[in-house]
Amino acid sequence: MPLGPLREKVVRVKMPPLSEFKEPSPCAPRQMCALALRALDRCGLMTIDDLPDLMSYLTENNYEYNKGITNVIRRNDTQSKETIAFITYKG
Repeated sequence: MPLGPLREKVVRVKMPPLSEFKEPSPCAPRQMCALALRALDRCGLMTIDDLPDLMSYLTENNYEYNKGITNVIRRNDTQSKETIAFITYKG
């Protein structure tokens, strides 16, 4: 859960199985829920189209983008995940 005002925009969502053929195992457990961000100016969850609004919101609310850590994380991203940015709250 993030620190600061972004915490108010976070919701826990249930993750449906991606495929009936993919069975969980000890090496690949099924993720039952995840954290998501509510859209800032409409109902529903954020999508990639909301990224400019999210970055503005973060800047206006004392969050800081760390380019160095973002680059390290991106080099280690897996095929199923892609890092957008590493952000810290400066309160």
